[in-house]
Amino acid sequence: MLRITIASLAVVAFVQQAPKPPQVEYDAKRDVTTYSTGDVQTQGHSGYGARFEFPGKTLSAPAVISIGFGALRLTHGAGPDQYQALLHWNDVKTVSLAFGGATHDYPATHAYSVSKNKQVLMFLGHALEESLSISLTSPQFRDIAAADTVQVQLGKDTQILKGKSLAPIKKLAACIPAS
Repeated sequence: MLRITIASLAVVAFVQQAPKPPQVEYDAKRDVTTYSTGDVQTQGHSGYGARFEFPGKTLSAPAVISIGFGALRLTHGAGPDQYQALLHWNDVKTVSLAFGGATHDYPATHAYSVSKNKQVLMFLGHALEESLSISLTSPQFRDIAAADTVQVQLGKDTQILKGKSLAPIKKLAACIPAS
């Protein structure tokens, strides 16, 4: 009877380990593990992805968590000399997140590239992937994950994250160990 109880406790302890994020990737060259939401589509041709890294394979609290918000911009035959005019977020320096009755502004990094995604090329043709990235601390990320709805302001564009579109952030936040 004592062995069954000990075995049961071991199984319960094993099952109650930290949850796993949607994507885990280990880079042996850098000896770094990345936990991420993967790409999460929110509406139309837009979405986000959140990620953090830690050294080795043993989960540790991250110093920084990155969230990148992105959108696909169709070129409609425009050439590289016209790319800047097609982008919506060229001059955006801040991403605003509204949740829990308050608005929080974060410095943003803008980037774009020509999409190499085979599905995009097949169905939409030539397109640009535009993104705005922000960096957060673990407590800031947990605050966002605790919200039921997050309004994301990207220049003149607004996205609402709730329900299924917010679930990957909640799942990733549940993986972050207490620091």
